[in-house]
Amino acid sequence: MMWAAIVLGVIGVAAAGLLYVVARRFSVDDDPRIDQVEGLLPGANCGGCGFSGCRAFAQACCNATSLEGLSCPGSDRSTMGRIASALGLQNESCPDVRKVATVGCGAKCGGRQDVALYDGPASCVAVAAIGSGESLCSYGCVGMGDCVGVCPFDAISINSETKIPEVDHSLCTGCGRCAERCPRSVISIRQVRVQAVFTYVACSNASPGQLAVKACRSACIACGKCERVCASSAITFGRCGDGVSRVAPARIDAMKCTGCGMCGPACPTGAIRMAEG
Repeated sequence: MMWAAIVLGVIGVAAAGLLYVVARRFSVDDDPRIDQVEGLLPGANCGGCGFSGCRAFAQACCNATSLEGLSCPGSDRSTMGRIASALGLQNESCPDVRKVATVGCGAKCGGRQDVALYDGPASCVAVAAIGSGESLCSYGCVGMGDCVGVCPFDAISINSETKIPEVDHSLCTGCGRCAERCPRSVISIRQVRVQAVFTYVACSNASPGQLAVKACRSACIACGKCERVCASSAITFGRCGDGVSRVAPARIDAMKCTGCGMCGPACPTGAIRMAEG
């Protein structure tokens, strides 16, 4: 027994020594700047930057010779400026665009026609699985708040009156978790100019105008009035097979939109909303 213990002890010491030599031989020293850059980031690991988390983004910044194309949607311009200074890239310009979530449903109190009473799990996925839920509109938000639960920045809340989610764009980073969670693709992620006013269509109903407005008085009816008053050609519609008739809802390119505000008053149903990026 004593000899067995001695042999095992010698083998253990030899194995430990071998592991130590191998670890020292093949060790990779981390760039100390990675910790510094990571400390400047919000630490939410939302993935909105296109990397797996804040540390991966910090590593990419430290390995890059230019910050062009690298942006943390959860940080403001001053934070990206501090990262540039920490890496000796003081002259790098910070991005002028960011990503935000918008809700493609603007049903007002009493605007949607209720046709049923839902009694089941408080989950958007569950409601969408059985049809349109309580409302006649099978495209709109069902208001159970699945998006609220997955937002790591508390940027989404449910309006107590309309039961429709509202996005605080000052907190939203455009990480996309809410859009992925929404079973009806009511929430979309769009690129907007930083601190600039942009417009979007708060409707996802793809039915013809008469059917859409029957389901919800706030629906886009593809009348084209917004398109005609837009001086920047930022508003477009899908087209039917005849190439002439419009298909709701309208689409607004936030990068072309100048925030002039002409389209909102022109919309007869109030489907167009304005927000700040």
